[in-house]
Amino acid sequence: MTNITKEENQISEKLNISKIPLNVTGFYSLNKEQDWVKTLLLELNEKAESNSPEKNLASTELTISLEVTKSFKPEYNEYLLIRGHITADYITICVRTLEEMNERLELSFNSCFLHERFEKDEAFAEQLEIFEKDEMYELYFYSKGVIELARMIHEVIYLNINQYPIKDETSPLPWAKSETDTEQ
Repeated sequence: MTNITKEENQISEKLNISKIPLNVTGFYSLNKEQDWVKTLLLELNEKAESNSPEKNLASTELTISLEVTKSFKPEYNEYLLIRGHITADYITICVRTLEEMNERLELSFNSCFLHERFEKDEAFAEQLEIFEKDEMYELYFYSKGVIELARMIHEVIYLNINQYPIKDETSPLPWAKSETDTEQ
């Protein structure tokens, strides 16, 4: 399993927490040149039907900026804090007219990874967030020393994506009786 390669400004989709230096923040700017980011962009482009997701890669983009810091506290042992920003420009389908359209997603996120033993701990049973270093972080758990980075970013994207994109709210519906009929 590869981990962080600073020379190439890449980070693996699965991180081995033991290979990340303690109290050192790594900064990464990722795009579709990295395989696992490209896979996420291909999935975002899946709904477009005029071209395959692969053909839409040239006109779409997914960038991910990350700050990754491993910390230690006696009550948590080693844990990982990730601050990130995602920008995606992709092609999808308008839910109103069923036409292809460009869509943009832009968001920031904070994620904290604790060891999986805390997932079963009563103190964390109902907890979705954790307050750490004066900020709120979405709570995730790692097992066997492996952080599932790509899985977490996939979840962040799909929790924030516009599930009902509309190309033009004033356009007539395909099944409308007249051009002024815009009621659903």
